[in-house]
Amino acid sequence: MINHRHSISIVLFFIGLYASAFKYTVSGDVHTTELDGQKAYLMLNDTNQLIDSAEITDGRFTMSGNAPSEGWARIDAGRESALMILSPSVIEIDFTNHAPLSGDSVNMAYRRHRMNQNALENVGRELRRYYLVEEGESKVREKMEPILSSYRDYMKMTIQANPDNAIAESALRAYAMASSPEQWKELYSELPPKLLGLQFTRKWDEKMSTALRMRPGCIFADVEGKSVDGAVSRLSDYVGRGRYVLVDFWASWCMPCRAEGRETLVPLYEKYGGDERFEILGVATCDDPARTLKAIASEGYKWPQIIDAGMTPMDAYGFDGIPMIMLFAPDGTMVAREIRGEGIWEAVENALK
Repeated sequence: MINHRHSISIVLFFIGLYASAFKYTVSGDVHTTELDGQKAYLMLNDTNQLIDSAEITDGRFTMSGNAPSEGWARIDAGRESALMILSPSVIEIDFTNHAPLSGDSVNMAYRRHRMNQNALENVGRELRRYYLVEEGESKVREKMEPILSSYRDYMKMTIQANPDNAIAESALRAYAMASSPEQWKELYSELPPKLLGLQFTRKWDEKMSTALRMRPGCIFADVEGKSVDGAVSRLSDYVGRGRYVLVDFWASWCMPCRAEGRETLVPLYEKYGGDERFEILGVATCDDPARTLKAIASEGYKWPQIIDAGMTPMDAYGFDGIPMIMLFAPDGTMVAREIRGEGIWEAVENALK
């Protein structure tokens, strides 16, 4: 027997899908003929879904097609990239400013938003450089909070002003990267269903929930990787075994990680490396094992290392950036998290009093 109600629902679904689809055209100048013969790719940021591609000829490309719905997207062409809103429009890409050059009203509003965002981020970078020199790494976050607060306020305002288009998606990700877990949760509780349905939103909220659980006072979460000799190695081989352990989540490609190693961890090891109450442990995160080993030798790290841990530490502790440095007590309880520079010395010396 035919279920007519079910058949009607299917028909209505495809009618709705067809009705929401639209035609787009995206063009751009990559400012070089060196990419001729290669392709430019149109991707959705939230899902990394490939929407379209086109061959670059005489330094330019054009692609046209049908998209199922609007979204925050990007164009990748060699090392060039630009952000845009995939919409029913003819869009020209500006690779110099990594934004749309022309297009519909949504893309022009997004261009203005990107210019404002870039201006705020440039101010932030300059202030960060100044505070690094004048105050040191451990004080940077505190000193940067006023500009970060203004940045979050701007992103929140942008989200509220664009409830029906993908500009809000871009602003949401920017807000997330500049917020604490508590600040994220406050915004998350106010998000409309469209933003709550994004893959990024769901994954980031899971990460922030983990970060809120994995705070000082909690018991460590185990992480597995390999020793420098290739044997299986775990955090539990070191943490919770009767001594304080300073865990440095780092990577060879992370220049701030290596600077922290040279400027803080090496001197710390020289002073406390022989103390039986204390140990430093490196955990290479999102890094190629061969490059990790090369960096360990180059930097002269003498403390134990867990390599090839992948992204597991980030998932286990709810962080998205490195260096991430934590101190654990002899029983495996977290004493401190997100410590840098003088803050590392202070945490260790207080623990060993």
